[in-house]
Amino acid sequence: MSPLSALLALSLTVALVPADLCGAVPLQRDEDEIEVAPFDAMRFADDGTPVVRINAVEGRLLRIQGTEWKDLRAYCRRTWGRDWGERLVEDMSYALFELGVPLSRKVVVELELADGSVRKLADVIMTQDRRQALKRAGVLPPNDGQEPRVRGPRPRFAQSPFDHVDYAGGKPRVRVGQVEGLLVSIDGVAVDKLLGEATKLYGGKLEKRFCEDLPAVLFWSGFTARKRVDLVIRDDQGKEHALAKVEMTEAKRRAVLNARRAMLVVPPAARAAAVVDPAAAWQAFARLLDERWSYRGLRAEAVDEALAKLAPRPGDAEPAAFMRRVQAVLDAGGDGHSRLAPTDWRDAIPVAGVTLPFLVAKAREGYVAFPQDRTGWLDPEHPFVVSIDGLPLRRWLEAAADLTTHGSPQWRDHRAVRGLRELGALRRALGRDTAGPVVVELADTEGDRVRKELRTDGGRQIYWTWPRGGGERFDQVGWKRLDGGYGWLRIPVMDGDERFLARIDEGMKALADTRGLVVDVRGNGGGSRDALRRLLPWLLADGEHVVANVAAYRLGPGEEGAPAEGWLADRFLYPAAWDGWSDGDRAAIAACAKGFEPEWKPGPGRFSAWHYMVVDRDDNPTAGRYTGPVVVLIDSGCFSATDVFVGALAGRAGVKLVGLPTGGGSGRARPYPIPGTSITVRLSSMASFRPDGRLYDGRGIAPDVLVEPDAAYFIGEGDNQLAKALAVLAGMARGR
Repeated sequence: MSPLSALLALSLTVALVPADLCGAVPLQRDEDEIEVAPFDAMRFADDGTPVVRINAVEGRLLRIQGTEWKDLRAYCRRTWGRDWGERLVEDMSYALFELGVPLSRKVVVELELADGSVRKLADVIMTQDRRQALKRAGVLPPNDGQEPRVRGPRPRFAQSPFDHVDYAGGKPRVRVGQVEGLLVSIDGVAVDKLLGEATKLYGGKLEKRFCEDLPAVLFWSGFTARKRVDLVIRDDQGKEHALAKVEMTEAKRRAVLNARRAMLVVPPAARAAAVVDPAAAWQAFARLLDERWSYRGLRAEAVDEALAKLAPRPGDAEPAAFMRRVQAVLDAGGDGHSRLAPTDWRDAIPVAGVTLPFLVAKAREGYVAFPQDRTGWLDPEHPFVVSIDGLPLRRWLEAAADLTTHGSPQWRDHRAVRGLRELGALRRALGRDTAGPVVVELADTEGDRVRKELRTDGGRQIYWTWPRGGGERFDQVGWKRLDGGYGWLRIPVMDGDERFLARIDEGMKALADTRGLVVDVRGNGGGSRDALRRLLPWLLADGEHVVANVAAYRLGPGEEGAPAEGWLADRFLYPAAWDGWSDGDRAAIAACAKGFEPEWKPGPGRFSAWHYMVVDRDDNPTAGRYTGPVVVLIDSGCFSATDVFVGALAGRAGVKLVGLPTGGGSGRARPYPIPGTSITVRLSSMASFRPDGRLYDGRGIAPDVLVEPDAAYFIGEGDNQLAKALAVLAGMARGR
């Protein structure tokens, strides 16, 4: 740890006992790499042989997956030269893959123990957390006379065995050499089985991931990733072709990616025809907002002004400009769920692939810069960003804020910081040349400054989930027992898959006897409401019924007679007259309705009757009863279903919120094509409120105890917010 890192690190040390590393749960973010390792610790003996520890077993590494240590070392030396030691520690999985070793989530490791005996360990789990710990430790072999080591290009699992891929009826159609048709199997695994498992992990991102990152799809779906795969392809005449040992390469993946981009990004000539009459299309867009957008009236004046100001001029049919105008109007409405579809709309309007080559976060001490692997600062001694391309950071943040939703102040700030990655778009907005390297000025705590010139063509940096969950993957539920008899339950995403939800119950059971509990949802951008229905019953008394959310559906043209279950059943919201309520539910709804006064009244005649979400112990019949004090750790990355989750827990006896205000959003977005164009927008379809009448959108939920994160938090060298949460728990346990 550098002197600066030590200065910033958390003064209160918390001992963490790792949770069980087994168990599979769904992914909520793109996973295109296999950055894993099988060792808890690693060091090099004087002769250069690695000495590793797996759980409580330590010994000299002999073999992994049958591959001799000397062969693995030879590959690393041959491939990475003077970087071989560093790459061995950080990218062992990649080296094994390139050597042709079958790569699965459980591997066999053979060690020579201190007494000279050989120990074979089967089913050793390869995890991201283990790899991260090894990388952070900075282990290197003894100097063997080579030149000083420097960091080289990052190895990539972005490979494919196919020359071309597209989807026909939801199934991959591929071409390998002269053979083309529907893919039947990979290494004996039926493609339907593979897609079935992978869909649970990747959801709507599966097609993209399958086409572009097949090794990771195989690995994370529970199958084996191999450098050379056996394929069966069925051609259009029904004949099956068996192709043996087809090599995966980055070049093939690039060809597949370029072909997909050509299909996804409509050529300029074709796109010009997609907005033939811009004035008519703009009127259709405005009418669509009036008829379908639930939050059209929330910031009506701002939306009206944007519609008038941004209306295209006659003959102005350039699709990219039209799309930017559409997004600007939606941003003016302050609704974080309403946007162009696809959500990564800036990728459809590329600026030469120019992106910021590092991440930025707002800490208590200032804005800090770090790589996406979070193993340190962008500059070891100068963590704070002062300027970019000679302009103060403030100017860039203002430009980024102009390109994001005008929602709650904290949500806009959160999105602006993340929007710094779109360097090309921001340069364009600031009237600067979009291409070329970026010059960033960094400072330390004393004001000493350095400048770095960095390339901007390395791809978009990803924040991933933070803090880590303590499990096999970064995006799964994890739990730990902390010093003082307290527990920590990490819910990094909101997922409705039963395996994911079962982890919540497992964690609560494991922590049932703790003196107090921290439920950590920082950075959780939402998803399903099932996690609330699974966790809240643990905190409820028998017979207790809690109204968690009140909402009204925006009725569209022709939507008059409501279904029996109402309009919002997919959000567990039902009208008061629904016949599925229990007597306890009805009593809770009646009590809520009696005093419910929304801070913003949706337009009369345009919305349904009020719908209610009620949670009781029947929603999770297996839940025990947790009676200790609870602190919920939150920040401005909490959004959508996480806002509802936090809102349901806020104000309960024995529950405190610690951290930063949540982002503020609950809208249930639905896609609508803009008539006269090929453009689709996603618009919120409900007006959603907390039970006390306060909106989520534009407001968020304030913590009981406000705590900004220290800089050290963002690179894993401290967590002052967690420390404060434990202090609050201690006070609650003492009855204060």
